[in-house]
Amino acid sequence: MPKSKVDVSSTRSAADALRDLKNWLFVFAKEYSLPKEALDKLHEKVDELGDKLKSVECK
Repeated sequence: MPKSKVDVSSTRSAADALRDLKNWLFVFAKEYSLPKEALDKLHEKVDELGDKLKSVECK
């Protein structure tokens, strides 16, 4: 079976986008006085998505 070439840049790009989203959420929450509980819940959901992305494997 021929070896597959894996481009990890798209995975890295997704991780960078999630980090940027978390930073943006923090600024948004501060600018619009979002309650801490709401910001915590949003970050929790972004982290869940990040955890799911970490489990993606190429075989």
